[in-house]
Amino acid sequence: MAIDEQTIQQFVMSGHGNAAAVREMLAAEPGLLNVRFAPLDESALDAAAHVGNREIAQFLLDAGSPKTIYAAAMLGEVAIVTSMLRRDPSLASRPGVHGLSLLFHAALSGNPAAADAVYATSPAGDMNAVLHAAVASGNLPMVEWALAQEPDVNTPRYDQKTPLQVALGAGNAAIAARLRKAGARE
Repeated sequence: MAIDEQTIQQFVMSGHGNAAAVREMLAAEPGLLNVRFAPLDESALDAAAHVGNREIAQFLLDAGSPKTIYAAAMLGEVAIVTSMLRRDPSLASRPGVHGLSLLFHAALSGNPAAADAVYATSPAGDMNAVLHAAVASGNLPMVEWALAQEPDVNTPRYDQKTPLQVALGAGNAAIAARLRKAGARE
């Protein structure tokens, strides 16, 4: 029996941050594991990967979801990302869900080595979005890496928050101080 679109939508939306719902829904309907919500062309793994939700991504991978390069990058799995890029270098510049770059996903990992692996193959990209992902990672070395690419430190993201506002909202004083040093304003 086909899974209804509303259930698929709920599962994929839960993949962004509701681990309990993902577990419960998958237990009740294992067929949800790899389904895509058609209007967004997004799976629950895609959702977890582009928001940096390691817990949900790892749960879905452990349940048997095939590992994508975006999930591997977000998890900071440098060897896997490098191997996938060797097989198909075009993956570095192919946008993921919502048009977010592989470099964005690597920055979410908080692992500068993951970002280096992607950047070595495709140095182009929206560095403002990459800075936002680095700030979201909460990892100062990742923020330093992103700042070295010379993004605009005052460009707002989708919700109109700047990187500095995000860092302050997360209580990350070290990242906020570094952003101010780079010219970020409140």
